[in-house]
Amino acid sequence: MDRFELLEIIRYYAPYLSTVERELLAEKNESHNSLIQRMHSKSRYADYDVIEHCACYSASESSMCMEAPREPLTDEEEMHRLLEEFNATVSRMKAKGVDVEFLHELLDKGDVISKLFITDDLRILLPDYGNMEIEMPALPKTVYLFFLLHPEGIVLKTLEDYKTELYNIYRQIKPCGDEAKAHVTITNLINPVNNNMNEKLSQIKTFINRAFTAQMDQRLAKHYYIEGEKGGLYRLALDRNLIEFEE
Repeated sequence: MDRFELLEIIRYYAPYLSTVERELLAEKNESHNSLIQRMHSKSRYADYDVIEHCACYSASESSMCMEAPREPLTDEEEMHRLLEEFNATVSRMKAKGVDVEFLHELLDKGDVISKLFITDDLRILLPDYGNMEIEMPALPKTVYLFFLLHPEGIVLKTLEDYKTELYNIYRQIKPCGDEAKAHVTITNLINPVNNNMNEKLSQIKTFINRAFTAQMDQRLAKHYYIEGEKGGLYRLALDRNLIEFEE
């Protein structure tokens, strides 16, 4: 198989392979059929008889082969593909001796900060990151949504003034629970003696980090934390113009 054939095959299957895989394929000298079959098995057309339709493949017949229709990648699939390529590129740069701190500085300059979108059923989505969802239990989510509704910030010692609002948010998230227990839960949450609110703020950070570690660069997670200093205002780090509630 000549180089023209190989490039045509790689070009067809490129969306389904990582950068490293493509580079390795370009260096391999495999038989025609085994190469096509191995690459094809990684794509979304595993039930298409690629060998039968492409056994005749040659440089002069390249335009007649690989005619199976290609579906566009979903946003999530495209995100994963780009992250694979990015990670492979970073690994090669590190191997070449590029300083890690320099890479972080370079990335910080180009960070895209996603909007934070709250759906009508109170899911927390990041639309600019492929609608990535930040999932958390009812009580931490109650605290998070509460702070989203108060971008000006809240002093924790004044939480008693917001007890009704916190209760209403909690009941929206968990409407089927016992009302008496819900009141006790919120009362304990805002009690300054038991430190429950600080624990929930710490848990929120953990859930945000978990979502970013699984799907994105964790450095970006810091923009979605609720932070503050003891005795001062606690607020979401994100620009309020990037917070949107579904109407």
